[in-house]
Amino acid sequence: MKARLDAMADAYANIKVNAVVLIGHHDKIVYEKAFGYADLDKKIPLAVGTRFKTESVGKIFTSTRIMQLVEQGKLKLDDPATKYLQGWNIPDLDKITIHQLLNHTAGLRSPWDHPNYDFSKAYTPAELKRIIEEVTPVSKPGGKYYYSNSGYYLLGEIIAAVTGRSYDADTRQAIFGVAHMANTDHLNATRMPANAAQPYIFHSSTEYRPFNVGVSPRAIAAGGWVSNAHDLYKFAQNYQDGKFISLPTRKVQWSANGTADLSKDGRYYGYGTEVHVNTLVPGKTIVGHTGGGGGFSVDMFVEPESGYVVVTLSNAYAMNRAMSTNFLNAALGLPTRPAAQTATVRAVDHLQLKGLAYFQKDPAAFFKEIDIPKASPGLLEEIEGSLREIRQNELADGVAQTAKMLAGAPKT
Repeated sequence: MKARLDAMADAYANIKVNAVVLIGHHDKIVYEKAFGYADLDKKIPLAVGTRFKTESVGKIFTSTRIMQLVEQGKLKLDDPATKYLQGWNIPDLDKITIHQLLNHTAGLRSPWDHPNYDFSKAYTPAELKRIIEEVTPVSKPGGKYYYSNSGYYLLGEIIAAVTGRSYDADTRQAIFGVAHMANTDHLNATRMPANAAQPYIFHSSTEYRPFNVGVSPRAIAAGGWVSNAHDLYKFAQNYQDGKFISLPTRKVQWSANGTADLSKDGRYYGYGTEVHVNTLVPGKTIVGHTGGGGGFSVDMFVEPESGYVVVTLSNAYAMNRAMSTNFLNAALGLPTRPAAQTATVRAVDHLQLKGLAYFQKDPAAFFKEIDIPKASPGLLEEIEGSLREIRQNELADGVAQTAKMLAGAPKT
């Protein structure tokens, strides 16, 4: 196993990926490795103990705490939010349930959907409340899934109302204290400390820029904690061992109280948990959460049948899912895919290598050469944006022109 995992780590290091990887099996760490840099400009290498912003990984902390309170009979999943929240001016709040907040069907958007939201500002609770209230809902409660940080912020307010402690104090006692997560805390600044991983956006494999714009200082119930690989492993291991919630309650959490049919293959969102059935790993159900934003990508997944845990942390945005899958498959002795940069980076590298005429001659063939079966409009937009960031405007114009052509092409 170590040889397989070392080979995988070397493959990612060779394509200039910066990351920390930890593999746990029940109560033992069986592999940990850091490669690349915490600070690219100062050439400070990453270490296994380096701290990262973990972003939305914090949603599993919040949902697990809610499920503890459900087990204790202190709240019910079908309770309306207004049973615990007073003085909030959100349309149809009396029709929004805890179930809907947990699985993103409450119809709420996120604070950053407000036109005046500032990612770098440390908002007071009163300011954040006003912003959430002013964002128009995307739908009525009980509608389609819409990923909402505002909904999880409300869950934190509900936890505070039920426990009589702030969300912060309650999480430290009920989650971090139980798992002995001593390295998990707030940032308390809008820049990462010098001894932590610095955040980056990569536009090609060699061209990047620092990305401190979204590094907000205070974690909320939607995420944003600063942590490291060891602490995330501690949470995952305690979670697997039933130290937080019982197995029956965990099944309710994964299936969003039976509304997600986990007997079928696919990706499901339960209560603050991403559940991958026969998708990330053949024949396996993988559960956990990801975090992405502000120049960081973090994954924390468990494979309950075997007891394996995989934690990957990168200080480059949008890097981790394929990497986490590869390391977990390698640990399980299953086939892996070649190490690869993000789709955007691969495309920009290939464009710089092959040129615009080559790309425009046959875009589908171009993308297949870099293992992208089909380029979505969103990917084309990201490629164009990255090219403009590195002042490759001629290439960017060509990608934009091709995107318009493909958008107008007849369906086949």
